[in-house]
Amino acid sequence: MVTYSFTLTAHLAFSIGVSTTIMIAVTILGLKTHGLKFFNLFLPGGTPTVLIPFLVIVEALSYSVRCISLGARLSANLISGHSLLTILGTFLSNRSFLKTYF
Repeated sequence: MVTYSFTLTAHLAFSIGVSTTIMIAVTILGLKTHGLKFFNLFLPGGTPTVLIPFLVIVEALSYSVRCISLGARLSANLISGHSLLTILGTFLSNRSFLKTYF
């Protein structure tokens, strides 16, 4: 890692794109491995019959939005790391800071 350099992973669109690709791959792998039993993920056991349509919709929406959430969190963590390196690089390159503290 080089201070003040360009990093592709610091962009929100890239992180969300990567997490979306991974979620699609995980879904395809889950369908291939478990078949239609994969959809049991959206319906916990012992659910009352009245709640089944509502719960399936909510769980499917939650599963589809998860990739955006994971991408945003990954991007925030990467940006904070790059910001920290930039701040430390600025402090260390400032000669008055070095004379004061070292």
